[in-house]
Amino acid sequence: MKIKRICAVAVAIGACVISMTGCVNFKRAKKITVYADMNLAPIVMADATQIEQRFGTQVQMRFGTTDALKQAVENGDTPDVIILGGKTTERKGSYLYGSPALRELMSKKKVDNYVSIAADNEGNVYSAGKSLSSRNYVSGQDVINYFYSTPGRSLIKRSGFTL
Repeated sequence: MKIKRICAVAVAIGACVISMTGCVNFKRAKKITVYADMNLAPIVMADATQIEQRFGTQVQMRFGTTDALKQAVENGDTPDVIILGGKTTERKGSYLYGSPALRELMSKKKVDNYVSIAADNEGNVYSAGKSLSSRNYVSGQDVINYFYSTPGRSLIKRSGFTL
């Protein structure tokens, strides 16, 4: 009898957990903010156009130097996506390969795991991350995913960058 009650309680708890997880709804934001190094303006602007067309999400952009945008985030700005550049001594394929500025923001728990999206011929690597304080996780990920799509990679290459 005791075992039947324990099983019944376990089944009830399991049903509650399953029903609650089914209620989670990740919605795309109507508007997101992207901070990007000004060297990537043509790529990010084309990316924003595609995101707006595909998902109906307005992308508000702020361009500046990596240092200025990094400082803004350190001072409390909370863009949904931040794309910063910088020279790296790490080899491609290393988990440390990427923008030193974005890695620093990650170590300060301002952004989540970053991904490197482009590199130029001068040794600069541009990496994108999502602000940990953003409420627009799904839409921010849409922006980052676009860079890895076939049209996004093509755009990066046509703009003179490598992956």
